[in-house]
Amino acid sequence: MVHIEMLSSVMEMHVGVDGRLLKTPRSLERLFGYGAEELAGLRIGDLLHPDDRTDVLRQMARMACGEINSSSGERLCTTKDGGVIRLAIDCSMVTGTGDH
Repeated sequence: MVHIEMLSSVMEMHVGVDGRLLKTPRSLERLFGYGAEELAGLRIGDLLHPDDRTDVLRQMARMACGEINSSSGERLCTTKDGGVIRLAIDCSMVTGTGDH
């Protein structure tokens, strides 16, 4: 049996074009069950459920090459302990330098 949990929260996470997690909030650590150091060694694909991984990574590649500016939808993700959660994810490409 797969347990899917619905949550309502807003979190901002920064992911490099190579998929590395660059900035993660503490709420994401709690949600996925990882410590900050563990998350720092992961890529976004490591958090995505296999059913959604390929599509999300394809959308990220399209953003990285400038084909699209954003992508959104509900996605299944996998926690450290193997749990499955469904999240509404909005992704957009941020370019430029300096403080935002």
